[in-house]
Amino acid sequence: MVPSNREHEFALSVTEFCCALGISRTTFYGLLNQGVVRTVSLGRRRLVPSSELARLLGDASAEVRTANPSGAVAVRGARG
Repeated sequence: MVPSNREHEFALSVTEFCCALGISRTTFYGLLNQGVVRTVSLGRRRLVPSSELARLLGDASAEVRTANPSGAVAVRGARG
């Protein structure tokens, strides 16, 4: 097995994406159906471009800054 260098991956499997965000596959497919997450299909495999992870994390970061302009970061539990 060849070691993976995560910095240069262009796409993540659904499982890798879910682990990175700490969400379930059910939540992932809900986001997919709502159009929040974009994916690509290669044959029978569904992949999530790594840019989607960066975009979602950037959007979440912007929401925190907008909601709390003082700079203090509010930490919520995994279940929100």
